[in-house]
Amino acid sequence: MTMTTERAAVSRRRFIVAALAGFLLVCPAISRAQYVAAPDPIPRHERRFIEPSDVLLHWTPPDGNPSAIDHYVVALDEDEVDVAGDAPDYGGDVPATDEPSFAVGALEIDKTYYWRVDTVLEDATVVTGDVWSFETEPLDIPGVVVDYSPDPATVYYMSPSLALLPDGTYIASHDMSGPGSGPPSRTVIFESKDRGRNWVEIAVVEHIMWANLFWHDGALYLMGTSGGGTPHQQCVIHRSDDEGHTWTEAVDSTTGILFEDGGYHTAPVPMAYHNGRLWRAMEDTHDPLDWPEYFRAFVMSAPDDADLLDASNWTATNRVSYDESSWYGRGWLEGNAVVTPTGEIVDILRISGSIPSLFTAETAAVVHVSADGTTATFDPETDYIDFPGGGVKFTIRFDEETGLYWSLVNKQREPYAMRNRVALTSSPDLVEWTLREEVLKSWDEVFHAWQYIDWHIDGDDLLFVARTAHPMGDGLLPHGYHDANFTTFHRVTNFRDVLDPGDDDDDTDDDTSADDDDDDFDDDADDDSDDGSSIDDDDDTAPDTDSGAAGDDDDGGGCGGC
Repeated sequence: MTMTTERAAVSRRRFIVAALAGFLLVCPAISRAQYVAAPDPIPRHERRFIEPSDVLLHWTPPDGNPSAIDHYVVALDEDEVDVAGDAPDYGGDVPATDEPSFAVGALEIDKTYYWRVDTVLEDATVVTGDVWSFETEPLDIPGVVVDYSPDPATVYYMSPSLALLPDGTYIASHDMSGPGSGPPSRTVIFESKDRGRNWVEIAVVEHIMWANLFWHDGALYLMGTSGGGTPHQQCVIHRSDDEGHTWTEAVDSTTGILFEDGGYHTAPVPMAYHNGRLWRAMEDTHDPLDWPEYFRAFVMSAPDDADLLDASNWTATNRVSYDESSWYGRGWLEGNAVVTPTGEIVDILRISGSIPSLFTAETAAVVHVSADGTTATFDPETDYIDFPGGGVKFTIRFDEETGLYWSLVNKQREPYAMRNRVALTSSPDLVEWTLREEVLKSWDEVFHAWQYIDWHIDGDDLLFVARTAHPMGDGLLPHGYHDANFTTFHRVTNFRDVLDPGDDDDDTDDDTSADDDDDDFDDDADDDSDDGSSIDDDDDTAPDTDSGAAGDDDDGGGCGGC
């Protein structure tokens, strides 16, 4: 190479370097920090009490990488999965989709698992994901844990409710009580996009509790009271137009405060749809007595095409006081608005006995509502019915396929129980009730309970959420059966099979580790009503179904909706 040629080559190299430097100043190279890893793990990072029998992982496709996503590589192990080349206990490739997921299957109980999702781009770049973790249940807790108390001695979970959205999303909610629960009157909202296997908190709605979820006319609603345990609680309703992620505020009579005078009480009870109106039961506490004598029952309704947040659209019946001096029990509460087979609206209420459970005659009361929704009446001679579990809050809904009304109840007699037994019941007419199957039970009535159950039918299955008291492992116990430390989700598969007298199989996915004793109830027990009812069951007209989506306890005090 001549000197001239060498100088020319050096000049070209200098020119290229200079040009490259100028280019980099204008358009710097993409650094590793600019790549986006997969976000939004489900289960959430450091989530506890994951049901280990059927684990499903989710994440969100990352947005903003310089190349499209080709696929994902998932790794899950008991040891941290951040060492390149380690073979995980569970793992594999997942195609690039809008809703990627990885089915792990069954894991061990009482273990911490770590997992990572690496994103492989079409240009072959591998974007290493963050390391997440979760803990499986330390012991067998029936159902799927929706939420768990951070301190079971001081924070209690109450008022569970459930709604099924048209796109298959499940929404659940609960409120809180107890000395460590923080600001009063908050309801926490959760969603499940995988049929109840995982639950994620999506919102906290302030100034509402004892509330039921329901879907209506393209929106999700939450209806209850504005403040628990005080004389100031107003009847309120909130609406969400984005499936539970954000909610309206109830600030006046046009935005969700339906009764401003205060002193209202309720629970997550069902909505009834009938004659172009939505109906809901409610109570106030305006009688000058103590719990539960001070509850007055009434039913409110609104046109189904009205603005439900506007108080002027709601009509209410008169309030019916309970005569504890001559009527059975101490009071009534937590009523269900239900359409009878003859097309009448009735309010079926829990009857509180003198002593919780002990000597409780399992009874409910039927309040009748006029067709125009303005008058409520009750006759103590005819309007009590035998109702298994009638001393504890219950939800009644109608199933069009069987033509039966159903409920999940805390049966408390034969054998004696508190809230540690849950039974499935049905009725053709709201008068005669048959105990069909025990769904959950435990021998321990002190630290085990599934209560305030709210439920819906999804195809052949019955889904429900419960206010659950259950040991948490490592010797950690709930404050007691009443002061629940979990909200749990359950599925009873093929629930209608209980109508086949030859089918004794228990199709619930919630078999407990409790004592499977031989004291199961007699299916014919408590079926017959001796005192009759003015509900006419001669007409076979099917009632309208409920598409909506749990209050005060037997021990009284300032407990409020529990």
